[in-house]
Amino acid sequence: MSAKLVIVDSDYVYRIQWSFDDDDDYGATLGERRYNDSDAQTCKPEDWEHVVATIVAGRSSGVRRDGSAGYSWDSRSEASAALKAIKIALKAKAGKPWPSWALTAKAEGWSPPKGWTP
Repeated sequence: MSAKLVIVDSDYVYRIQWSFDDDDDYGATLGERRYNDSDAQTCKPEDWEHVVATIVAGRSSGVRRDGSAGYSWDSRSEASAALKAIKIALKAKAGKPWPSWALTAKAEGWSPPKGWTP
C-alpha cells in the first residue's frame, strides 16, 4: 500500500492528510499531534516521514492548529506551498528538518551550497 500527502478540502479550510491509493482512504492529518526537532531524531524509522512532514507543516506560512483536528490553512495556495516545502524536506532525507527560511528559499528556486546541511 502506497501513501502520499494530499490537500483535502475540509469545512472551508484546507488540510494535508495521508492518502492511501490502494484503499481510496485517508489517514492521519498533519498536526493532530505536535512534534519537535528532537522527535525527528528519535522516532521509529517508519514514523520519520510523518514526524518531519508535521514539523515542516507547523512552520509554514498561514498555518494554524485546530486542536486535535490538526493543521489547517485558509487558502489552497498556502496549503500547496506547505506541501511543496514538505516534499522538499522529505526528499532531502536529512536527519532533521530544514529551517523555515531554507524551505521557503528552496521552494523559490534556491539551491543550497555543496555540503550545506540544516
